[in-house]
Amino acid sequence: MNYAILIQQAIGLIAKLKLGDIFTLPELFGKAWNNIPKADRLGFGKEFKKQVDAGNIQNAKPIGKKSNNLWQYERI
Repeated sequence: MNYAILIQQAIGLIAKLKLGDIFTLPELFGKAWNNIPKADRLGFGKEFKKQVDAGNIQNAKPIGKKSNNLWQYERI
């Protein structure tokens, strides 16, 4: 799967959020998230976090994991 396309989609979706909004990737993508195969969702989640940590996604910052092990991000 080409994660670059999903990264660009995520950046666009994040830009629509209000500053300070908290989100997870499933919440960000909504129903479309379930159309992505599970293995690709897991891989994309890791790639997204890596890109956020590297500063390549500048409108989000990680704030910790939820009890269901999903990373939460804040729109900045």
